[in-house]
Amino acid sequence: MRRSRAFTLVEILVVIAIISFLVMIMIPAFLAGAGSARRIQCINNLKQVSLALLNYETVRGALPAGCWADSRPVKNSREGYQLSWVASILPSMEQAHIYSTINFRLGADSAANSTAFVTRINTLLCPSGARDLGDAPTGWFLRRTNRLNPGPTGKTSPGPGLTLYAACHHDVEAPIDVDNRGVMYLNSRVRFIDVTDGLSSTILLGEVQKASPLGWATGTRATLRNTGHPLNEEGAADADGKPAVSPEFVGGFGSFHQGDGANFGFCDGSVRFIKRTVARAVYEHLGNRQDGEPLDESDY
Repeated sequence: MRRSRAFTLVEILVVIAIISFLVMIMIPAFLAGAGSARRIQCINNLKQVSLALLNYETVRGALPAGCWADSRPVKNSREGYQLSWVASILPSMEQAHIYSTINFRLGADSAANSTAFVTRINTLLCPSGARDLGDAPTGWFLRRTNRLNPGPTGKTSPGPGLTLYAACHHDVEAPIDVDNRGVMYLNSRVRFIDVTDGLSSTILLGEVQKASPLGWATGTRATLRNTGHPLNEEGAADADGKPAVSPEFVGGFGSFHQGDGANFGFCDGSVRFIKRTVARAVYEHLGNRQDGEPLDESDY
C-alpha cells in the first residue's frame, strides 16, 4: 500500500512564512479601514450636533449661549449656577426625554438635574476618542466627589455624561467670558448675521482629545474650547511635564484620527477635517466670528 507523503519541516515553515506575510499586509489595511469608519462616524456625530445648533438658531433667532452662568469668568467647576449649550439642543438630537427632565432654573450641580446629566449620549462621543475613555475621567470625578460629598449609603453613583465635542468660544487662550470672539461663550446670543466673516469660514464646534470629567452639562472647558492652541496640543505644561491648568484654563481642539488633525463643524453646517499643519494665523481666524479676515477653504 502506498503511503501518503507528509509535509516536511521546511515546507511547514514556508507555509507559516507566507501566512505571516499575508497577515502583515492585511493588518494595516484593516486598521486603516477601521480608522476610516470611526472618522466617518465622528463626522456624522458632528453633523448631527451642528444641525441641531443650526435648528436652534433658526427657531430662537440666535445660537444658545456657550454657558449660562451668574458669575464671570467661568471656572472649571460644577459649583454655582451654570449650564452648557448642549442641554438646550437635546430635542434636536433626538434626546427630548432627557431634555424634559431638566430644570433650567437650576445648574449642572443640582441634585434635581443629576439623573439627566449622568446620561451617556453617544452622539457626543467620537469613536476614536471614546475607545480611550475607560473609567479614568469618570473614576477621577467619582473618587473626588465621593470624598467631598459621600452619599447616605456610601455607594458610588454614576459619573457625569462625557463629551468629546466642544463649541468654539474664542480665537485665543483666555477665560470663558462675555467678551469672547467665538460663536458661543458666556451668556452669549450670537446670530448668524453677526458672523460677518462668513458661515463657511467660522468654526462652530470641534473635537477634543480628552473628555473633561465635568461632563456635557457644564459650560466649562468640557464643552467649550478655543483656537489659541495648535491642533492636538491642548496647552502648555510646567517643568515636570504636567498640564499647567488654572481654574479658568480652557484649552484647544484635537483628536486621535489618522492624518494628525481633527474634524470641525462650521457655521454653514458643513464638517471638515483640519490638519495640525494649518497655519497658526489661519487657524486663529477660523475661531473668530468677525475679525474681517477673508479665508479660502484652500487655506486649511
